[in-house]
Amino acid sequence: MGTERHGEQESAQVLVFDHLPAQYEGFVKSKWKTSLKRGNPYYRLQESKPYYEAYEAYINSIFARPGTILRVCVLSGSPDIALGWSVIGGGILHYVYVHSPYRGRGLARLLVPVPVTKITHLTLVGKSIWRKKLPQALFDMFA
Repeated sequence: MGTERHGEQESAQVLVFDHLPAQYEGFVKSKWKTSLKRGNPYYRLQESKPYYEAYEAYINSIFARPGTILRVCVLSGSPDIALGWSVIGGGILHYVYVHSPYRGRGLARLLVPVPVTKITHLTLVGKSIWRKKLPQALFDMFA
């Protein structure tokens, strides 16, 4: 998979973790909480402080589950430049995020390489992708 930047072709690679490394913790948690709150009109109704506090604990609980896998898409040879990430456990897609400049380039396909039976989080963009790319998956916010 390639990404374009300033007219040059750069390749991306996916790193796989069975935990949330400190190196990516801020990136994953901040993008998860912020993109979900901004991208889902129901979450926007929630007051910010309790939302961010509760979601911090909820994300931690997902990573504490056995079998939870974090995939981080980075520029090849530059693991400090993360383009996106996904959190999947046992066929349950909890979240996938790709930085907006890199969307539409197939990175989400790289980040979700396994069959998905359930999806636990949806934004408006995620809902449209779900229907097109993963129509067999069920939405189950409690999975």
